[in-house]
Amino acid sequence: MQKDKKPKKGKNFRVKVSKLLIFIAIIPLFLITLFNFYQINDSQQANILKIQELALGNAQEKIKKFFTQKFEILHLVVNTDLGASPDEFREEAKLLTDGLTVNAAPTTLTEISPETLNSLIDSIYAMSQDTESITFVDKFGNEIARRPAGPNENMYNLSMQEIFQKTIRGENYIGPVIFGPDKPTIKLASQIENSNKETIGIIIAEVNLTPIRSLIGEITLGNSGFVYITDDQANIIASSNSNFQNKAKELEKIPQINLVIKGGSESKLEEYNNPIGDKVVFSGKLLDQNLGWFVFSEWPKSDAYSILYKYLYQSALITLLTLVVVIFISLYSAKQVVQPIEKLAAGSEQIKQGNLEFKVDIKTNDEFEELAEEFNEMINVLNENKKLKDEFVFIAAHELRTPVTAIKGYISMALEGTFGDLSDTLKNTLNTVFASNERLVQLVQDLLEVARSESGKMKIEAKSVPYNENFQTVIRELEPLAAKKNIKILYDEPRQDMNVLADANKLKEVLVNLIGNAVKYTLNDGDIHISHEIKGGEVTTYIKDHGIGIDEESVKKLFSKFYRVKTEQTEQIEGTGLGLFICKEIIERMGGRIWAESKVGQGSTFAFTLKLANSLQ
Repeated sequence: MQKDKKPKKGKNFRVKVSKLLIFIAIIPLFLITLFNFYQINDSQQANILKIQELALGNAQEKIKKFFTQKFEILHLVVNTDLGASPDEFREEAKLLTDGLTVNAAPTTLTEISPETLNSLIDSIYAMSQDTESITFVDKFGNEIARRPAGPNENMYNLSMQEIFQKTIRGENYIGPVIFGPDKPTIKLASQIENSNKETIGIIIAEVNLTPIRSLIGEITLGNSGFVYITDDQANIIASSNSNFQNKAKELEKIPQINLVIKGGSESKLEEYNNPIGDKVVFSGKLLDQNLGWFVFSEWPKSDAYSILYKYLYQSALITLLTLVVVIFISLYSAKQVVQPIEKLAAGSEQIKQGNLEFKVDIKTNDEFEELAEEFNEMINVLNENKKLKDEFVFIAAHELRTPVTAIKGYISMALEGTFGDLSDTLKNTLNTVFASNERLVQLVQDLLEVARSESGKMKIEAKSVPYNENFQTVIRELEPLAAKKNIKILYDEPRQDMNVLADANKLKEVLVNLIGNAVKYTLNDGDIHISHEIKGGEVTTYIKDHGIGIDEESVKKLFSKFYRVKTEQTEQIEGTGLGLFICKEIIERMGGRIWAESKVGQGSTFAFTLKLANSLQ
């Protein structure tokens, strides 16, 4: 497996900038839309109220005009010649004006001849539309004529009834609505006066209220709003919505209607579900005190607020389109803002990886460009310092190699007796010096390798190399070291020899380092398992130990210069911290990859890849 990249911490800066720009753009847009919505909502409510008031007023005006016309017809002023013939009376009789111009006036209806009286009531009945019946009553309460006259119909005295007592005093009478099986009717009564304005009797008419339905039917609100009129018991007299008139029952149980009828107050812009299942905007008021009627308007909310809903739809569409544009602009702006930062971050990553030749290219003509120039200048300084350091390390290591090699040689000669016999104490001392010098030689060698690698002077001559043979050679060399710790090196040797593209000497250096580390960090009585996997023209080698293991954070730093895992178990293990770094440099220069996997207490697995030589032939 390839080593995973270090995950990024926190949120992406571009996302943050995008969100900020979108937030800054959306808030004003949202506030403006909300403000406009409330304004239009208030305006629409005012319009709805105004339209309903106009509808109620229109209904009120039509009803008052209806009754005014009826009373104008019923109110008679009679100047009659008691001796005039019925034909003469019939010719001169007029509604709303004097009957005949004569010198004498009756003081009661009974003073008029029956023929003349019958002619008069016939004329009125014939000319009074929607009138079910007309009755003449003299000033003493006696019925004296009725149209239509039924067979053997008796005449009554009405002097004790409210309709007579109220009308004879000079008031117009309006009775309660009578709801018949087919149509509602109402009794109206008015005075009959002589030319001296003296009441000589009354006229009673039973009027069909069906025409009111036609009058009210002309009044609509929007596409589906309607008005209706009820009596003080919430019985519907007329409605501009026939469906509502037929289905609405017991309206007095509806709180909104009951409040208007019983409380006598107006209701404006209330909402409720009416008897036919519509959510309506409701309004109502007293139509006329004398009538005791009430007029109501109901406007389905979906229709009343259709303009508002249309605005909301258009606003939502505009807001959505604006949001898309804002998001696009915000993302583009965020990219423009973040792009220089990303280039600087890429430059930092290159520096972290040791590439001091990288240059940040930012052309924004602003502070970011100045920062990029400073960044590049910093890279130049770091590069110069690195070159000086590498040169110093290379020279120092090169110069040290000669004396430490000479020291090693002289100590070896002394231990071999070249300069004479040595005492046991001196031999032990020289052995200690030899071991220390050996570590110094290895350190100098490692420093030279690092210096050559970083200065580009490491020579890698990749060619076809027998892979199995190199492993066998290294394993034989390290078996004595492993045997001291009772460790077995298990090698799953491939069935057939394979060649890889590698530098033989450098490959051996890598194998010695990796297998040697496995031996050093494996506990006694453990084993080391080496295996290969061939796939896609390359071979992957796994070196697994059963050692102390490495924590996750340390695994990420294993191939860094001078890094060593520091625990109580590793304090006594010698090393320079350069071996794995050198292995990484060698493997990568030979076209491969190297990584490690480990868990504390469960051992470690080091793996690297090399290209098969025959895959390129």
